[in-house]
Amino acid sequence: AHADRTIAQARNAEAGRIRTLNVGINSSISNSLLPKILPDFVKQYPDVKLVLRELPYIEQIQQLQNHLLDVAFECSCGIGNW
Repeated sequence: AHADRTIAQARNAEAGRIRTLNVGINSSISNSLLPKILPDFVKQYPDVKLVLRELPYIEQIQQLQNHLLDVAFECSCGIGNW
């Protein structure tokens, strides 16, 4: 269900229907993966304002359920190659 919502949010952003995207992140992703993907997102969607919120996993889930976040990224970085 959350994956479907994430895809829908991305499509809405692409269509210009979203001006602000509230994103939950953890400290691992903010220091590793986020710097790699953020520039491409900003380039592709220059009119979308990103609001990044660094939150523990359980709070990300709660805020997704309460529609306070549009999407959340949880990463156990160091597993696999990013």
